[in-house]
Amino acid sequence: MEIVHFGHACSSPSRGSPHARYGRASGCGSAGDSLDLPGDRQVDVLALPTGAPCLKTAEAVDYLRAVRPRVAVPIHEATLAMPELNYRLFDALAPDGSTVRILPPGQATTV
Repeated sequence: MEIVHFGHACSSPSRGSPHARYGRASGCGSAGDSLDLPGDRQVDVLALPTGAPCLKTAEAVDYLRAVRPRVAVPIHEATLAMPELNYRLFDALAPDGSTVRILPPGQATTV
């Protein structure tokens, strides 16, 4: 696994920004909620940030469209009252060639 350090999204200007890690294993990637792009690295399966105190849905959609993974799996959705709204937007606005997969909690899957 390759680990690349990025800045984490800032929850409050008085607290600063902790470091986030972008993990990549066999083309899988997650930037947490920093939304820093993976540069020239191709991301096959993206763990897509969905809800966080400082995350706008539009930012998550822009990130999905910029990274252009084969599969995007929404994560961090437990902070949302109705994550299905975000899922529908991700699905409708995903770039050509990208599929959004909602994974049932606690179940193994193959992407």
